Amino acid sequence: MNKIKLTGLVLASAAVLFSLGACSKQEGKIINEDLVSSSETADGSIKEDTYALSEDGEFKQIEFGNKDALVIDKATFDTDWSDDSWSGVKLSIDKAKIVEVEKYKDNEDHEYKGLLALDFKLHNNEDNKDLHIHPGKATLVLENGEEIDGEHFSDYWDDFFAKGEEKDGHVFFKFEEMDKIDEIKEIHLTFDGTYGGKDKDLGTVDHEYDVNLPLTLKK
Repeated sequence: MNKIKLTGLVLASAAVLFSLGACSKQEGKIINEDLVSSSETADGSIKEDTYALSEDGEFKQIEFGNKDALVIDKATFDTDWSDDSWSGVKLSIDKAKIVEVEKYKDNEDHEYKGLLALDFKLHNNEDNKDLHIHPGKATLVLENGEEIDGEHFSDYWDDFFAKGEEKDGHVFFKFEEMDKIDEIKEIHLTFDGTYGGKDKDLGTVDHEYDVNLPLTLKK
């Protein structure tokens, strides 16, 4: 029975991107990481360190009746990543957690193999306008260049931010495939930002976030 557990400190260089013709500054580093991977027992039915999704601190709130869902592998990253490309707004990611799961299905009985949870914080300056932030999609980039696309399906995140307001929250993505957690080198995320009050028509996009969060596990 094989078991791998990796912990360590990883530094990621600052990245400078361009969004909607304006300079988009992203910077940060992975300040701690933890990977736990399990292998099948001799009969192929039980895995060491496997546990119920309902027992996981990040994911138990989005279990949605999947009482039999199990976590097989997991990787957790603490980060101080931030983006201040939208004038008067600072978007931060404090933590990313990726899990490989079994028996996790949506309401249409479609099974997913992976889940991603992200902890966010957003600060809207006092002299700025009211605004909304909406999650888009997530892509996991592997060391060999392969990309695994996921979709946003749940969040505990009030997307309206009045001027002078700061909030934190959690955003969740699901993936149809997930079997190479230890080979993930980057998470690519998109978010849309819109100025306006709570009743604003959200069809207009005033700012696009194009997030590249490097995740380099120490081998």
